[in-house]
Amino acid sequence: MIVKKILHYSFHFFLPVVLAIPFIANSSDYRVLEIHGRVIKDGALLGKDVEYIGDGGYLRTFRDSSIVFKKGSFFYKVYPYTKVLIKEESVKLEYGKISRSKSGNFEEIHFLIFPKPAQGRATKIFLSTENNHGTWKAMVHGKGYKSRIELYRDGDNLYSGYFAFDVKARPDKYWLSVMFEKDDVVSNFIFPFYLRTLKPERGVVYLQEEDLEILKPSREKKVQIQELRDILSRSRDEKMWTERFIFPVNEIKVISKFGKKRIYLLNKKYMFTRFHRGVDLKAKRGQEVMAPNTGIVVMAKRRITTGNTVVIDHGRGVYSLLFHLDSITVKEGDRVDRATVVGTAGDSGFAGGVHVHWSVVVNGIYVDPEDWIKIKY
Repeated sequence: MIVKKILHYSFHFFLPVVLAIPFIANSSDYRVLEIHGRVIKDGALLGKDVEYIGDGGYLRTFRDSSIVFKKGSFFYKVYPYTKVLIKEESVKLEYGKISRSKSGNFEEIHFLIFPKPAQGRATKIFLSTENNHGTWKAMVHGKGYKSRIELYRDGDNLYSGYFAFDVKARPDKYWLSVMFEKDDVVSNFIFPFYLRTLKPERGVVYLQEEDLEILKPSREKKVQIQELRDILSRSRDEKMWTERFIFPVNEIKVISKFGKKRIYLLNKKYMFTRFHRGVDLKAKRGQEVMAPNTGIVVMAKRRITTGNTVVIDHGRGVYSLLFHLDSITVKEGDRVDRATVVGTAGDSGFAGGVHVHWSVVVNGIYVDPEDWIKIKY
């Protein structure tokens, strides 16, 4: 029921685009085997006694409606909230869900996503089927954008994965495409959605002359940036957390939110603008800083810009990054549990004062850490 509501909401509002690989057919007659509910072909309602649907035009199903037909040696099932283009040589999915098989048997498959995709947010996708013998593929694509989704097995018949959008991603139409293959059955989903826009706060940061030394480009800084990118690209497959994330300090006061648009000035002169890719938390020097959730420490060292830094791999492409610490009490390779102390608060690096900066990275994309507090991903 939840899946149906999501599909109904999305398909009602968005224009479809042909994105799926067409199912190739080898006969010009589409013989109808089953028809349930209200099915439209080229604007006309199909009756229960329809035998052939013919080539050309669109076939569309609605809530609680579906159709099964045969073309050549293949059987096709078009599920509710689906639109396909019928051609002489192919059946093309525009949105919704369609399956094809030679045997006429169809695997019941389902998917669910939450929360709704937005700039600077991670979205989780759930995929399930009646048994575990099959192959899943998933990707998100849009205008000039394509990203494959890494899927992980959660049980005999359940898979899940994450996709995320950068805070500066284009607020446009995108499509989630999923393919399932099992024996002679091939099923396709296409789920259109519109990327929600983050409405960032704005603020001014007044630089000091000594800040320029930290900010200036250097070979060492380039090496450190590449090192962090490499670390964030090789996460463990194991999902190491079971509970919601927590803030890394006990006394919680967010002093700078994720996505905040910061304008940097030096002596009232504009220098540059950056989006804040984490949350800053008020802290006292020496205050304990904790692991937001279970994981493996993959970096524990001092860096030029972020100061004393701890990076925790939570598995499945999800990381926590803690910056500007005064001291570090863990080492690389340590397994830490949720709330394990990993260091103390400070102002090392380019900090502007004592605080704790916490970032969450999902598949290389910085996302809002507060989502991970509110939602059990």
